[in-house]
Amino acid sequence: MTKEDRRLSEGPLVVAIDSSTTSSKAILVDASGTVWHTAKRNIQLHTPAMDHYEHNPLRWWESVYAVIGEVLSKISAKDRERVAAIGITHQRESFAPFDKDGRPLRNGILWLDGRATDQIRKYGNEHIHQLSGKPAGVTPGIYKMAWVKENEPEVFKKAHKVVEVHGYIAFRLIGKWVSSQAATDSLGLFDVQKRDYAPELLEIAGVTRDQMADLVEPSKPMGTLLPDLAAEWGIKEVPIIAGLGDGQAAGIGAAATSPEVAFLNLGTAVNAGVESPEYRYDPVFRTHVSGIPGNYVF
Repeated sequence: MTKEDRRLSEGPLVVAIDSSTTSSKAILVDASGTVWHTAKRNIQLHTPAMDHYEHNPLRWWESVYAVIGEVLSKISAKDRERVAAIGITHQRESFAPFDKDGRPLRNGILWLDGRATDQIRKYGNEHIHQLSGKPAGVTPGIYKMAWVKENEPEVFKKAHKVVEVHGYIAFRLIGKWVSSQAATDSLGLFDVQKRDYAPELLEIAGVTRDQMADLVEPSKPMGTLLPDLAAEWGIKEVPIIAGLGDGQAAGIGAAATSPEVAFLNLGTAVNAGVESPEYRYDPVFRTHVSGIPGNYVF
């Protein structure tokens, strides 16, 4: 898009952010889908032991803060007044424990981390699969949370909140511990058909309902941008929209929004999937809450 095209463009602008395994990115996009600007910041991957993969959760926010500021710095003050919302996608299944002020109590454990093999064998079964939509395996957060419960019990005892990447970024943007159903579901703690935490899954993970983020349906506002951030970036106190995991978002972005159309996304991992208005579970796929309200994605 040329400078002249942007000058003639009208209507709202949206900042979309994605905090994933290797980096956080932001795009500034208008209502026609035209991308105005992009920005990216890398996130260091820590490997403290074999099959252990972690991030410093502070980097989730620091990198997001930087890329939002960068894309907004590239437009005029007049155009910044047009920014109407900020949306979030994120690396699924990764989580970290935090105190009341949002300080991490340990590094975040990532979706590709393989430390919880004992917990997968101990807790994984067909009932848990049917309830959560997630077959027992390395990816769901519940088993790695159980590992923390059994190997670092003081961490969850001290934690005010235990949230996924989306929930932490939302806290830093709006000042409340709230997240999207389509983001938190990836931890494997949901009765996925009820779209809420299941007490028996929280017990396996070693956390309580009070330690979880409040939930908002995807595509709905979670709150408004903190005044200090709005003033710093030169935009209004815009709504922060409940988003979804990067894999689910890739399918919607590719217009794979019905059961007849599947998607394939090649990134740090390979994601393939299909949307459905009906709940199903099977050993060959994970079932997630979709970013389309009421839907699931296999």
